[in-house]
Amino acid sequence: MYSQAKVIAGGLAHIPVVIAVFYFILTTFNKRALKFVEEAKTKKN
Repeated sequence: MYSQAKVIAGGLAHIPVVIAVFYFILTTFNKRALKFVEEAKTKKN
């Protein structure tokens, strides 16, 4: 059995990992969106 302090500490330790994963996903989608917009501009001209 884990104490409440260990559970809280473990949860807090994972917050940077979760933030990093979401940041990676966000930057990947932003790069794809910018690429899509640039391709749309070149096709329009």
